[in-house]
Amino acid sequence: MARFKTTDDDQGAMDSLLDTMTNVVGILVIVLVVTQLGVGDAVQRIGKTLQIDPAELAEKKAEVRRLREQHTLLEADLQVSLNRDEETLDTELKRLVQEIDENTLTLKNLQQKNRLAELEKAKSKKEELEESKRRKALEDSIRTAMTEVGTLRAKLDQTPEQVVVPAKELRLPNPRPAAQGAQAVSLICTKGRIYPLSFGEIQKAARARSEPLLRTRRKTLYKEPGKGIDPDAFVDAFSRVAFRNEFYNVRMRAGSDGWPKLVLEPRETAGIREKLLTNKSSKFQKDLRGLDPNKYYLRFFVTSDSFETYLIARSVAQSYGFSAGWIPQNPDWRFVGNMGGDIRLGPPRPKPPPSPQPAKPPQKGNDID
Repeated sequence: MARFKTTDDDQGAMDSLLDTMTNVVGILVIVLVVTQLGVGDAVQRIGKTLQIDPAELAEKKAEVRRLREQHTLLEADLQVSLNRDEETLDTELKRLVQEIDENTLTLKNLQQKNRLAELEKAKSKKEELEESKRRKALEDSIRTAMTEVGTLRAKLDQTPEQVVVPAKELRLPNPRPAAQGAQAVSLICTKGRIYPLSFGEIQKAARARSEPLLRTRRKTLYKEPGKGIDPDAFVDAFSRVAFRNEFYNVRMRAGSDGWPKLVLEPRETAGIREKLLTNKSSKFQKDLRGLDPNKYYLRFFVTSDSFETYLIARSVAQSYGFSAGWIPQNPDWRFVGNMGGDIRLGPPRPKPPPSPQPAKPPQKGNDID
């Protein structure tokens, strides 16, 4: 690395600075020496001029001892006083703490009693208000009832005396077997209406709808190999479009035995109304005139809300020479039957071994009345 070149002017300036600093240091050394000499002389002069009186020194020493003894006594008295004050303060503090605890407990008890009193007061006010409401409601009810009684009495005074209608004679069913070889024509009697039951036609229409589904929806219906037709998928595919006829809405459900079941729900606006049964132009009587009473008899499924409707229909049927019988059912009963055909849901079931043909059971005794 290149060195800076120095000139003669720079060398002269440095020499002047060094001379100045040397002069200052020398002056400071001289001042320090003079000061030390002056302090030593002053101390010697003060020692020569200062003289101490022995009697005064002894007196001062005695006073110092007395002050020290007094200080010791004062410290002892202070310690005793502090100990006594500490015990007193501790006792007083304990007493105050106990008094505070007692007052706090008393305050809590008073607050609880006050709260209970307020609750009791509020409960009493609520009960009084509820009692007032009940009393007012009862008064309004009595007032309304009295008004209705007055109205009914006025209507009763204006109503002519009722003529006693003669008792209606009803022939109770007398169950007996149907005629040999006679075929049953089924009807459902519910909601005060008669619903013809041609279940064979419904089965045929349901099979006609179901069979194409097996060809067009195989991937949907056969979800798992070896599991057969998926019941839920089949019922869903069948129900995508409403299925019904003149008298019934028909829905499908999977039976526990693997066969599809058809559930018939009578339509509210369909069926033959009770008051039309005696009309010769009604569908009921037209259908009766098209049947041979020697070959057919009528079988009614009767819910408990339509027994009188059944009695009227039976009377009309008997006027045409038909025998009639009934099977009682609950009000929410629905006719359920197999769809028929070869469609079976779920995994394939092994065929049971052939069993001997049982004897033909006797015909039920409640087929006709």
